[in-house]
Amino acid sequence: MISVRCKHAWLVVVLALSVMSTARYAVAQTADTTSESSHKISASYDVLFASKYLFQGLDYSDSRGVAQPSVSLGVGGFTFNAWGNFQPDLDVLNEIDLSVKYTHDFHGLSVAPGYMALRYPNRDWDPSQELFIELAAPGSLHPTLAVHYDFDAGKGSYSTLGVSRPVRGPLSLGANLFYQNQYYEMTGFPAVEIKASAALSIGVLGFTPSLSRFLSWQNGDFRDAAKLPPSWLLGVDFSHQLR
Repeated sequence: MISVRCKHAWLVVVLALSVMSTARYAVAQTADTTSESSHKISASYDVLFASKYLFQGLDYSDSRGVAQPSVSLGVGGFTFNAWGNFQPDLDVLNEIDLSVKYTHDFHGLSVAPGYMALRYPNRDWDPSQELFIELAAPGSLHPTLAVHYDFDAGKGSYSTLGVSRPVRGPLSLGANLFYQNQYYEMTGFPAVEIKASAALSIGVLGFTPSLSRFLSWQNGDFRDAAKLPPSWLLGVDFSHQLR
């Protein structure tokens, strides 16, 4: 198991952002003599600073702040992504998710099947693997559905049904309903998230503050002591598209 420790971790994150922001990523196009189609290459990164790590309403950081960097590379319809969770109070990186997905349109519906490998350095958790599919439909509420099937350690599935709508200017409101089916032997609706966010920018850097309220109720395996407590989540996401 990998051990990652950094005495000045926040400084490392900021320096990494500074170095990456000076990079230039060229858009490449290839063409053959029989087709005018091209394959574009793009890259982006973002870092979310959040008041805690909530996964479907479950607190994975003991209500401590986290930094979650993510780097994506797009080649044609394929997207390769590396995501991590860093917990400053422990000076450790304790989750790394590597994924690949292929996005295409089907009668106006965006369909993106993919695969994800999950690793947990500095946690006593077994690594796992997932197959997933993400769907997005047009409309005023921008509905989305993501279904992940864990065929390794989790031996079950978890899903997120989401809607969002611009309200005024950069402000948007949204909601996410979470569901699990035998995921780590838990079935039911762990929580629902109500979220407000604002898409802003500082020069070429995207800047998105957000505030979420997670609520739960007695259902399935999420009842009594297993019922999740209500929780607030405050986050600020910095992103940049490299070209």
